[in-house]
Amino acid sequence: MMDKQVKIIDTTLRDGSHALHHTQSPQDVIHICTGLEQAGVYAAEVGHGAGLNGSLLQYGFGKYRDEELLTAARSVLKNTKLFDLFCPGIATVKDMRHAKEYYGLDGIRVAVHCSEADLGETHIYSGKEMGLEVICFLMMCHLIDIDELVENALKAKSYGADTIYFADSAGAFTPRDIRDRVTALKDATGLPVGVHTHNNLGLGVGNVVAAVEAGADFVDGALNGLGAGSGNGCTQPIVAVLEKMQV
Repeated sequence: MMDKQVKIIDTTLRDGSHALHHTQSPQDVIHICTGLEQAGVYAAEVGHGAGLNGSLLQYGFGKYRDEELLTAARSVLKNTKLFDLFCPGIATVKDMRHAKEYYGLDGIRVAVHCSEADLGETHIYSGKEMGLEVICFLMMCHLIDIDELVENALKAKSYGADTIYFADSAGAFTPRDIRDRVTALKDATGLPVGVHTHNNLGLGVGNVVAAVEAGADFVDGALNGLGAGSGNGCTQPIVAVLEKMQV
């Protein structure tokens, strides 16, 4: 038995958008967010796969606008928080403010390359200034060693991030890799730490378990593992395993 609480952020309606060529509809959002709300999931990440304002030629045009998707989610989410991804250079601080004021965004995940946390400085600071919950989301973390990951996490902390997330964007980590990074980030930053897994090695769920055993405070999942590439860690078995662990 583990005396621990873990918060789940479900990414079906954001990372899952990649797998469906950005065609998820407002009705899909309402249907899925209703279930996430009933299940008590901490947050739903909603929008284009490339995040806020991501409907561009380079990333694939979305069938529906951010406004339609976020408004649909907000209409049914009461206790489950509404999040979106924010990539500097794709979206602007003005886009972030608009999403908060008009669509009721509760939190933002500022997504930057794992070695470039400094690119998110203005956006992390601005999100906090607006009253958003701000997560620094470090991507492609298999490309750098633990010391460099910690260095970038400490930068994000200095900018005001509430939580540090690291993404195994290529699904390249083993459980030991995950445990070592969770431990190092928690020891160095003192902040809550989250993990986003992919399933390239079939470890999308197993790596979440390793993260929780190492002390992770947040984990991502997507319904049926829907996500970019080989998909994300699957929310349903993640929940089932954590319940068996009495987390």
